[in-house]
Amino acid sequence: GVILHVPMESEGGVTDRTEPFLLRRGMTPEEIADRFSRMAADIPQANGASNHMGSAFTSDLGAMTSFALALKSKGYFFLDSVTSAGSVASMAMEDAGVPATRRDVFLDDDGRPEEVRRQWAAVIGLAKERGEAVLLCHARRETRKALLELLPQLRTAGIRPVTVEELLASPARAAQGH
Repeated sequence: GVILHVPMESEGGVTDRTEPFLLRRGMTPEEIADRFSRMAADIPQANGASNHMGSAFTSDLGAMTSFALALKSKGYFFLDSVTSAGSVASMAMEDAGVPATRRDVFLDDDGRPEEVRRQWAAVIGLAKERGEAVLLCHARRETRKALLELLPQLRTAGIRPVTVEELLASPARAAQGH
């Protein structure tokens, strides 16, 4: 699947209010749906969405409910980047019937090689403990290089990499009601 990385309002006020696709609290459901539809039209192969920034937007149940309904109308899934501990995305998506999951580990938030390795170890540990873990990272040259070195460790650890779409469709998740 292809995931749209949707710009959303953050708490720090560091978002560019002139950004034509930025979703903000206080927008009407129609404004949210219109902006999302325009983003989706630009990338017709997309079938999922995640939040770029969004600490304010994802913590607002009304805003996230409107966004969830826009996703539902297009048959999208949602990946919560978890930019705020107060995110209500899971609740909004579940209520709207949108398949969703959330990031467990961010691989390269701190791009130093030792931190990337530490985050990798953390996601491997989570996957072994829980049976699954969701890893996000940036599209950076250094991250790609690190992943090429680290990915062979998955087989050794007995872990099978899957896409978010595959994870959401897994029988184990369906049985849990996720």
